[in-house]
This record gives sequence, C-alpha cells and structure tokens, in this order.
Amino acid sequence: AAPFVAFFGVVDRLTGHPVIEDRSRYANSWAFFGFVFSANFYLFLGILLYFDAMAAIFRRLRLSHITVFVFSTGIVHYALYAFFMSHAFEFGALAFTVWSSTKLYFALKKNRGALAWHLVAALSVVLNILVRYNNLNVLILPLTLVTLACVFDSEERKLGTRELAGLVPRQALFLALASVPAIIFFYTAYHQIFPTRDVLYCYEAAESGTNGFFDKVAAVFGLLPNLPVLIFGSELGLLYSNPCLVFGFVFVTVFLFAAGLGYSKSTKYAIFTLFFMYYAFSVSLVLYWRTTATAYGYRYLYPLVPLGIFGTALWLDKTRTALGRPGRKGVFHGALAVIVFGLCIYSMLSQVFTETTEALTPKRQMNTYGVVHERSYRGVSYALAGEILKPRTWVSLAANRFPGFMGSAVVLHSPIRRHVPQEVVEKVERAYGAVGRQAYVQAFLLFLFWLSAGACFYWVQRRREPED
Repeated sequence: AAPFVAFFGVVDRLTGHPVIEDRSRYANSWAFFGFVFSANFYLFLGILLYFDAMAAIFRRLRLSHITVFVFSTGIVHYALYAFFMSHAFEFGALAFTVWSSTKLYFALKKNRGALAWHLVAALSVVLNILVRYNNLNVLILPLTLVTLACVFDSEERKLGTRELAGLVPRQALFLALASVPAIIFFYTAYHQIFPTRDVLYCYEAAESGTNGFFDKVAAVFGLLPNLPVLIFGSELGLLYSNPCLVFGFVFVTVFLFAAGLGYSKSTKYAIFTLFFMYYAFSVSLVLYWRTTATAYGYRYLYPLVPLGIFGTALWLDKTRTALGRPGRKGVFHGALAVIVFGLCIYSMLSQVFTETTEALTPKRQMNTYGVVHERSYRGVSYALAGEILKPRTWVSLAANRFPGFMGSAVVLHSPIRRHVPQEVVEKVERAYGAVGRQAYVQAFLLFLFWLSAGACFYWVQRRREPED
C-alpha cells in the first residue's frame, strides 16, 4: 500500500491535513484513500495474474471465468468493506506466487531461465509470509503448483519424475536465499528471527488447552466430525461463501487419479500427498479454532484459493467441450456447471447483502461449532435465500452501499436539501454527517476505477479468446 499512500498523501501535504503530523488522524484523508485504493488495485491485478497463469495451462479459460471464481471467494468484501485487514494484499501476494510458479513451470519445460524464476517464486513466497505470517503452507505452494501443472498440462512434453523430484532441493535453496532479507527485517524489528505471536500482535496468547504439537494434532483429528459443518454449515459454509475451495479439491483429486496423464501411481500419490498437506494445514487451523475469526467468511482459508481456482479451472477446461454433447454426459456436465456457477453467484450475493438486514448480520450467539462467539454468522447462509426475495432487503442494500452513500451527498450538500423532509435529513446526518466532502470524491474515483478495470478486462478477454 505504501506507494499509493505516498502518492495520494501528496494532496494531504498540499492541503495541510493533520494526518501528515499524526497518523491516527487519518479520517477523510487522501493518504487513507491510498490505502483503500491499493486494496482494490491488488484485487484486479491479482485476477489478471491468475488469468495469465491459468490460461497458459488451461487454454479454454476466459477471463470472465477467473473473475467469477475470484469474486466468489469473498475477497471483494475485504477490498471494499474490510480493506483495513490484510486479505486483499494477501490475495495479491498469492496471485503473484501462482503467476511466478507457472512461469517457473514453463521455464523448466523449455530448459531456459529456470533459475531466475526459481528465485522469483521464492521471493513471492517470502512476500506472502511477510503479509500473512501464519500462511506457512505457502512455503510449498510453488512446488505444488508446478507438479500439478505438469500433470495436467495438455502438451505432450512433460517433466519426468526425476525432474520433479529435483525441484525440491532447488526450491529449498532459493527459499533460504530469499528469506535472508525477511530474517534481517524480523530480527531488526522484533529481535527474533522467527517472531512469536505474542511479539507480533503485542499481547499474550491465551492458553489453548493442549500441550505440544502432537496434542494439537490429536485435537484436530478429534474435530474432523466438524468438517461437514465447515462445508455445508449455515455459518458461511464453504459451499456458500467460497465454493471453489471445495470443488477445486474434489476436481483435482478425481482427475489426478483418472486414467492416463503419463505418470505412475506412486508419482500420483506423491503429488496428491503434497496437495493434501497444503490443504490440510489451513483446514486444520479452522477446525482447531472452530470459528470464522470474527469476520466475513473463513478468511484463514485464503491460502487455499490458488489450488481451489486451479482445480475448478481444470474441471472447466476439461468439460467445456462436453457441455454441448447430446446424451447423458452432456446433461451431467451441464448440470454440474449450473451447480458450480450457481454457488459462485450465491457466494457473491452473500458478500453483497451481508449485514443489510438483521437476519444477515452476525451477532453474539452459539456458532455452528457449539462455541459462543461475539460475531457468529450462524444461519446467515440459509437465510440469504429468503432475504433476497424481500423488497426491503434491496432497499436496505441501496441505502447502505454506494447508492445510499452518494445519495447522502445530494441530501446534505446540494440545494435539493431544502426540498427533502426534515426527518429524512436528520436521519442521513446521523449516518453520514461526519463524512467529509472529499470522501464523496474518493468514492466516485473508486467507482471510476472499477469501471475502468471492467473495460480493461473486456479488452483483455477480446484479445485472448480461448481455444475451442
């Protein structure tokens, strides 16, 4: 965010905004808008990086497919509403790792420039750790992506088993080299090479009730019966808030053990083990904590987004030609496409309508894991289907989102105010009275940025039409 904060902060310096002297007084500042803008910038840049990477492997993909998959992960909520959290930046860093890992794969195939891309992929991993320190499974993300890309690439030239095995020591070496700047930073800032949670977050961690690694592993296995709750539960279950994570895992598993692909069963099992370990790390954290972590969706599962999108893109690439076929296969693939894209759209609607009505607002209650939580979304995913059919839900949506925000500018800062009933003016003032006029300009600029990004995406899709 720093480049954007510095760029927009120039306006604050010219106007003498107090944020220049006191960072805590950021309200209505352009520097703060730079932070908001950066979150949205990395969202769209990340989508383009995902598309460039995935389309190189799966040649029937469109940018619109990747956009739907990404928007269904819940990340739009963290770009537009919860931008003060790190997840939009995490998404961009993960997209960079996906892109650099794909470049590494093709460099290995061509036997040209592989060492440079090894280093870039390693640096992208370190960047992820700096953004989200708990995403330790990202350490094996390049290796996982390269092996999966190799297995599912449609071209005949594939990396051999020995070449795949040789990736492990090379990537470990480059990770060690790339980690040196991060280690220096950690030691300088925290006086620890690997900072503990207490030091990073400036509070003493609560006792977990388990002692040691193996006790924690045993506790996670004991919580496996909660896996259906994670997937199907009414509290933003993954099928309704991040469906690609579920479908991606299933599709990779199914296609990996399908006939052919040019690799032995032992190699396939080794690749699946790597893939499963990556998934299991993040899922075990959520099962262990038994919460959505006080915010929208299962945000601690965002490291799984690269593999979730990979698996869903894999399915779409392999089945697009089957959608128009007559007979049972065509019907099956058509029905499956309706389910996948239908749940992706449902997830996007969930983000749009969250907290617009009481039924869609988190509250203090017992969550779906049986734990009393201050902000539990229990029941929200099921309630959404009924709430979106009510006119008042749409009215609340318009009033509490961009249309209502920009409408408040008309009510409070234009000649129309004198023609608006006084009770309406007072209600709008209570909601938006503290908002500075420049905030409306900033919101409009962000709106124009989204329109420009949409136009850019349309141009990219027209230029890169997929193969039939």
